[in-house]
Parts: sequence; C-alpha cells; structure tokens
Amino acid sequence: MAISEEYFETDTSPEPPLLSAWQKVLLFLICSLVLIPGFHFIRLASLEVSQYQVSTFEAYAREAIAAGRHQRAIEFCTGALKSGVNRSDHHGKVFALRAQAYAGMNRLPQALTELESAAAFWTRRYFYATEEDREESAQFGEALGRRFLESDDAESALRAFSAAGMISGHPVEFLHALQKTLSPAEQTRVWGTEGPPRIFVNDFRNPDAARLEQVVEEQGRTLISAGQDPIERRQGAAAVLLELGQAQGEGRSWYSMDTYLPLSQKPFALRLHVKEDPPVGVAVVLGYWFESARQSATTLNREALEEKEGWKQYVIERDFYNERLAEANEKGYSVADGFINKIGISLPPGPAVRIWVSGVELYLPAAK
Repeated sequence: MAISEEYFETDTSPEPPLLSAWQKVLLFLICSLVLIPGFHFIRLASLEVSQYQVSTFEAYAREAIAAGRHQRAIEFCTGALKSGVNRSDHHGKVFALRAQAYAGMNRLPQALTELESAAAFWTRRYFYATEEDREESAQFGEALGRRFLESDDAESALRAFSAAGMISGHPVEFLHALQKTLSPAEQTRVWGTEGPPRIFVNDFRNPDAARLEQVVEEQGRTLISAGQDPIERRQGAAAVLLELGQAQGEGRSWYSMDTYLPLSQKPFALRLHVKEDPPVGVAVVLGYWFESARQSATTLNREALEEKEGWKQYVIERDFYNERLAEANEKGYSVADGFINKIGISLPPGPAVRIWVSGVELYLPAAK
C-alpha cells in the first residue's frame, strides 16, 4: 500500500549560519566576563563565611594579630561567637584572642574586660581550657598587669593579675611566683602596705560570674532574686545579692558560685565578705571535687570578723591539701586532681533574708 505524501512534513526553515572562529572567541570572552565575577564572588563569600566558623576562626584571628590587623582579628572572633550559637566550648578562646587584639591596639581597658571574661568562662567551664590556652593567656595577663603598673593604674593591674592567675589553672602557684617577680615597690602599689599578696577569685565585676546558684535547698526557701546588686557596694567593690524567702522546714540551704582552685601543697588562704539583712548566722561552705575518683567533700566555716556597715569578713586559713588528703586516704581515693569547685554560703532555718557577698580573694598567709 502506498503512503500518501500528506503524512510527511517538510521543514523549509533555513539552516542556522555557522559561527566563524573569531565569533566563537568573542562569545567565549563575553561568557567569561559575565561568569568569572560571579564565581569570584561565590568564592569570596564562601571564604568570608569560613573565616568565622568555630573550627577555623582561631587561625585567621592569630594571623591577623600577627600582621597587626587587630580590628580584623576582633571581627573574626565576634563572628565565631555568632556562628556557633548552639555551642560554647570556643568562647574562652574568643575572649582571650580579643583581649590580645585590643591590647595590640593599646585599648587596655577593653583588653582587661575580655581577659576577665575568658577567666570567668574557663573558671566555670574548666574542662574547655587546654594547658596551652591557660599558659598563653596567663602570660598575656601578667604582661597586661605590668603595663597597667607602668601607667600607674594599680587597681587594673590587680584585676589583670587576678584574671591571669585564675586562667592559669594553678592560681596558688601563680600567686607565689608573682610575689617573687614583683619588686617590693610594685608589691606595695598592688597590695598596699598591710595587705597580703592576693588575687581575686571572683570580684563579681563580670556579669557572667556575678551570681550564687542553688546547690541544696531542703528548707523550702523561695529564690526571689540573685545577681549583681547595682546599688550595694563594699568599699566601692561590687557585690552579688541573694534574696530568699522564709524557710518552711529543717535541712540544708546552700548557695554557691562555681570556681576552679586546684588543691596545692603550697600555703594559701581564702577570704570573702558577707552582709545579711536580717542577720541569720550564715556560714561559708566550701565544696571540693576529685575528678578521677568522682568524689566530693564539703567544709563549713562559721567564724567571722565584724566590719563596717554590717559587713563581716570570713577568713579561711586551713591546711587544705593535707586535710583533704587525710579524708581521701581514709576513704580510699586520690586527691591528685582535687580542687575547690564551689564557694558559697550555708543558711540555718529562719526568716526571709537578703544576703550580699563581695570580694572573694585567694591570698598567701603570713608564715607561722
């Protein structure tokens, strides 16, 4: 059977002209001019994002500090804070590097604030700080303190030395070494003519560290407020306020701040200042933690010295290491990695109360 020609379609459109060689080159150049900037932009955007990532910001920040681009280093660190919103393990390093950057710009007050933030973070979350972090930042903090001394700012020098000591992870040893390296004139400027060599464990200046938190509440007291008091001061120093409701029963009522004070065989002592309204007879409670043994211990300290305006000074001078060693030997565990992890107050049952705490210090007691 023959097929009718009407079933076939005929394409009568003209063939497209072939491009000449120079036209192909021109087309390639036009495409390149359009696409390459886009690729370049994408690459730069990708690089910009990667520089702020938690896993990479440190290298970029250190490179910028070494090159004298301190503001850029601050941007890298701040970007890392924003990009790592669901994690905090890098915060101590961010604060420490920003402190170095500000110091490089000769903005020493800002450097000190950042250093204190690093100290507050690594004191509360000691497990995030490496030995390299601690050594580097402690050396930087001591150097910063000396820069403040050179500018006749002894108060800021003490703050820098305190932050460096707490960051070091071995504050007792740091303070003993600092005493040896400061000249008698420098010691007098930093610690006064009568004060012992000392650093602040917590001066409650940093908002992240200005709080007492519940450890044990068996009395049924209601926590009304806790935090830095914007009005109350002890001789100009910041104070943290704890306001609690009336006790509903017997038992323990403990509120403490976190700290990291490894037990040292070198002599050291602690003191802090407490004010009560009304006076209920609080005691200072120390908590200990022994990492490897997963054991804890506590001690209470009730003796206090009366001060002005209702304040009391609690002085805790005891043989911390040997005291803990004796108990550990009795119970069969090691004190090798033990540290004081909480310093706070213990309340007896009683009425509603407001309690202020100020100036927690580590100091070197006079030789007996």
